[in-house]
Amino acid sequence: MSKNPIMEKIKADAGVGDATPIGTELAIPISVGELYAKEFPPNDWVVDLLVAQSGITLLFGTSQSFKTWLLLEIAKSVAKGSPFLNQFPTIQGKVLIVDGENRPQKTRDRMRMLGVDAGADIYTLSKSGFKATNKQHIESLLAFCKDNSITLIIFDSLTRIHGGDENSSQDMSRAFEELERFTREDVSVLVIHHSNKGSSHKSAEDALRGSGDIFNVADSVLMTKRRGNADTTTVKLSKHRDSEELESFAVRLSVEDEKALLEYLGEAKKTQSTTYQAKDVVLSVLSSFSEGLTKTELCNAVREGKTIGKNAIGKAINELIAENKIVTEKGEKRSILCKLNKETV
Repeated sequence: MSKNPIMEKIKADAGVGDATPIGTELAIPISVGELYAKEFPPNDWVVDLLVAQSGITLLFGTSQSFKTWLLLEIAKSVAKGSPFLNQFPTIQGKVLIVDGENRPQKTRDRMRMLGVDAGADIYTLSKSGFKATNKQHIESLLAFCKDNSITLIIFDSLTRIHGGDENSSQDMSRAFEELERFTREDVSVLVIHHSNKGSSHKSAEDALRGSGDIFNVADSVLMTKRRGNADTTTVKLSKHRDSEELESFAVRLSVEDEKALLEYLGEAKKTQSTTYQAKDVVLSVLSSFSEGLTKTELCNAVREGKTIGKNAIGKAINELIAENKIVTEKGEKRSILCKLNKETV
């Protein structure tokens, strides 16, 4: 088994303390004419409207809000050049994941569940001890990115790599100064972070854990939020310096038979409506009754143990019929039976 060149370099530099001085060279000033003549990438996004090209994007959220699943899906989409969640176009390129959170086995298993091909242009570096404030570590990764034409580098998570005090603006500014060196080499950076405990924060900046400099330095900030044990999470674009308005959207994670699927559900404000929730329950109930149920029976079954009102259930049933997900037929005593349309559900 061949050795990982990044890991070997980091191991060789293990004796260097985290407080190694930053060795960033000062860029040479250019004239307005040179600025006008300079060519910039035609697209501002690696993942359209979500992950900034040649910039730093922050993805943060509550615990167990599918952040790792989302980053792996982003890596998969960028490596293939396919739309993220079949919704957001990407620029195809190679991806490097620096994972300080998970063992290599867990990363491998999740990638397999998501259907990542063994030949995908994705590199991983797990539990390496990498620190953003260690000059040698940064130099090793920069060299690897250049030698392998990396388009996107993902750090999971900021807590594992910053090597300082999360609440210190000086320490966080220092760490992000080093991460910005990747962007100057046209490598886009995605950093995973955590939110403060509690859910009463009015803004993303307040919800973000640590110094305010973490929020301020990012070109783009995405916030995830999951309610309880729901199979969905909400993704909100909380900041982007040049982007158009983007409504928060919901993503569902389905895991079955060692396969995982992330599904874009649309705007969050729509998916959180009572009628939308009722539609999911209606379909679930009907899946257990192949012979069908009358509208009254279906309504009663849906309400059992739930707090969904009759009006929302009735509206959900009618919308599902209009969407051809439920078919109707005549039953006994002029009743109307509702059945799943197996061709569309």
